[in-house]
Amino acid sequence: MPCSVRATGWRSYGMTSTGGRTRICVIRTRICCALPWPRSRWRIRSSSARRWVWSWGGAGRFGDAAVERAVAAGVRQLVLLGAGSDPRCRRLALPSDLTAYEVDLPGQLDAKESAFEAAGLVPSAPRRRVDADLRGDWAAALAAAGHDAGRPTVWIAEGLFSSLDRGDSIELLSEIGRLSAAGGRVVFDVPHPAFARDPAKSAFLALMTESGCPWLGFAEHPDVPLPPGAWRLDAYLPPDLVAGRCPWVPPMPQRLADSHRWVWYAHARR
Repeated sequence: MPCSVRATGWRSYGMTSTGGRTRICVIRTRICCALPWPRSRWRIRSSSARRWVWSWGGAGRFGDAAVERAVAAGVRQLVLLGAGSDPRCRRLALPSDLTAYEVDLPGQLDAKESAFEAAGLVPSAPRRRVDADLRGDWAAALAAAGHDAGRPTVWIAEGLFSSLDRGDSIELLSEIGRLSAAGGRVVFDVPHPAFARDPAKSAFLALMTESGCPWLGFAEHPDVPLPPGAWRLDAYLPPDLVAGRCPWVPPMPQRLADSHRWVWYAHARR
C-alpha cells in the first residue's frame, strides 16, 4: 500500500503480493510511475524484508534535504554514486547552473533513461552519465565527464556501504575526500552491527546473501570508515530523526523508524 506523509515530505514504500511473489511499489507520483518497477529484480517474500523496505524512503528524504542545503550554500556539483534508479535529477528542482553526474556500472542506467524519455521527463539541471565501476578507476571517468575536484561537490552514496567491507568503505570515502574541495558534502548510510544481531532481520540478510548481495558493511558509527579529521560529521539513527534531533530534516514518522532503527544516516562536510 503506497503512502506518504505530506506534512514532512518523508516518503515510504509499500509492497504488493501476487501468486506468492512480492514486488516493491512506491507512492504514485509521475516520476515513480515512469520507472520500470514491475521488472525489478527484487522479489521479497519474508516479513522481515517487507519491514525493511520502509527505510529506503527515509534515506531518500535525508539525502534530498542534504542536497537542498548544499545548493543553498552555493554547491553546484552533484554526484550520485551507484545512481541506479535514483530520480533526483528529475524529481528535485535543481538550479540550472548545477551539473549532476550519475555514476554506475555500464548498462545500469539504460532502463531508467529509457523509461523517463518515454514519459517525457527531463532533468531539471544538466546531467552527465558516467559508466564506471566503483571498484575501478571511476574517479578518472568522472573527471573525463567534466567533474572539477577543485570546486565543492555534494556526493550521494545511498545504499552502498552495506555491500562493502570495511576496507572498501574506507577506500571509497578516501577517494571521495580526495575529490572534494572545501564546502563539499557526502551523504551515506551504514547499518549498525545490531542490525545483524536482530532475529527479525535474519531472513532479510539471508535473502541478500542468496541474491549475491551479502551485507558486509556494518559499523558502530559512521565515523569508522571516514578518514580521521577530514570531515565534520552529523550522524543519526532513526530514533534520533523521530525525536527531531536533526535540525534540518523534518521529524521522521515513527512508523517508518520502527523496523530499521539500527541504520545510521550520515552527512559529512569538508
